[in-house]
This record gives sequence, C-alpha cells and structure tokens, in this order.
Amino acid sequence: MSDKQEIPAFPTGDHPESQLYANPGMSLRDYFAAKAMQALIANMPQGAVVPIMKDTPDNQVKGLNSIATVAWMVSDAMLAARSA
Repeated sequence: MSDKQEIPAFPTGDHPESQLYANPGMSLRDYFAAKAMQALIANMPQGAVVPIMKDTPDNQVKGLNSIATVAWMVSDAMLAARSA
C-alpha cells in the first residue's frame, strides 16, 4: 500500500491547539471504500441483500465479501484517478 493511500481522510491543522485532540482516524482509502460500499448497497436491486442474509453463514460471508471487494476496487480507482 502506498503512502498516498494512507493519507488521513480528516487531517488536522498545523495549529498546536488542533493537535491537542488530534486522531488521524481512517485513511482516505478507507473513507472512499466506505462511501463506495454505501452506494453499492443502496443501488442494489430491491431485496438483493435479504437472500444473502438468509443464506448459510459461509455464503453470507462470501456475498458480503464480494460487496466489500468491489468497494475497495472503487476506492483504489478513485485514488489512482486522484493521482493522475
């Protein structure tokens, strides 16, 4: 993972007081992936998530991992486009 992927999503300023409660939190890659996952799930056909949740635990994990994998792919593409 490159350093550009680890840029904080919510950086603090350089002012000493802003550093007092500073916590870098999630990376920009994490933030992009979370937003992408929200959009992916929100735009799935109605009821598409319900069968995943009613399946066996192993298949639930596989289905949800597929959604997460696509979200990370979108996040990585967003970071690549940002660097271009």
